[in-house]
Amino acid sequence: MKKISNLLISLIIILLLCNTVMAEDKTHFSFRGISIGIPLKDQIPECKDDWYAKADPCYSKDMFELNHYEVNLLPGIGFNTVTYIDTIDGNIERITTFLSDESAEKMLHLLKEKYGKPKIYNTSVVQNRMSAKYESFIASWIIKKCDLTLMNRVSKVDDGYLVIESVKWQKQQKEEQKKKEKQALDVL
Repeated sequence: MKKISNLLISLIIILLLCNTVMAEDKTHFSFRGISIGIPLKDQIPECKDDWYAKADPCYSKDMFELNHYEVNLLPGIGFNTVTYIDTIDGNIERITTFLSDESAEKMLHLLKEKYGKPKIYNTSVVQNRMSAKYESFIASWIIKKCDLTLMNRVSKVDDGYLVIESVKWQKQQKEEQKKKEKQALDVL
């Protein structure tokens, strides 16, 4: 009888673990209401001619890049926030938000509270043209099959960004890079 109850308990635990893993695979990483792996059109409407007069977020297609969109009217994270979305087969696979260095530092604290210590955290000192020195950081987490990277200084000392990339996006980028390298070698 004791063996049967132990076996039953073990089976229940295994079933619960399987359900948890299966449920986790069905959930998608979401940032500010935008979910990775879900079609863009199911989440945000396309901007109409009068989009600037409305209060709801909408997206507009980039004229030069296929599958690249700007999200308009998404509530900002501090001053000067711009968010872009990239898709594969209509699904959002990359979210990039440009923000100020001050907002990036606030975001770092929020992300640490929510996701814990970053998997990668590096700091360095950068210098502008006037020889002023600033501390720069890069922090990275892996969450729900996505890489989330935050930097407080990118091309300028007061510009940071947050980028969230799915495994699918990263795989496609590696494949495209290999094709470009092969084409470059074929030309030689």
